[in-house]
Amino acid sequence: MIERNGMPYYLLPAHRNSYRHDRTWDRRQFVLESPNLLHWELAGYIPSEDPVFLHEGKIAETITPGQLKIVMRTARYDNERPFDPPLAYSSISNDGGQTWSTARQELELPNFRSKAFFGKDANGTHIYVYTDREDRRGLFYKTRKAGGDRSSAKKFCWNDDRNSYPSLVEDDPGT
Repeated sequence: MIERNGMPYYLLPAHRNSYRHDRTWDRRQFVLESPNLLHWELAGYIPSEDPVFLHEGKIAETITPGQLKIVMRTARYDNERPFDPPLAYSSISNDGGQTWSTARQELELPNFRSKAFFGKDANGTHIYVYTDREDRRGLFYKTRKAGGDRSSAKKFCWNDDRNSYPSLVEDDPGT
């Protein structure tokens, strides 16, 4: 939830997944907004200059007050395979999610065409949870404390299974 003009708004990243069922062939990542979780409207699209399928984004506040960042799963448009190198893309909003900067590669955040988690904990640390292989076996994470450098990759879980849709909920601040 964010606050805009003194009102709470909920933001939901979304995309259309298939050319087959969209006559306009529009697969752009976009953001929906709602003041009450019942009625949703388009807040804005994520622009991109690259031929990249941006989807399954996660939004978190940055360290700059009022600024939001979305980090998105990526794939090539022509064959839906990972890029080389396989990287996530991100975009910034300074107006509560209504307009977004042109999406750019995140050079320190891998993405092998699978959904990742991006969020910020109560202590202000950003976390990115992702799979580091195209076959999506195992999850890893990187953190970045406010104003600090991004950590190296750490193992989140490894069971040699296809666990590739991470979601996290903060139990206590920082955990």
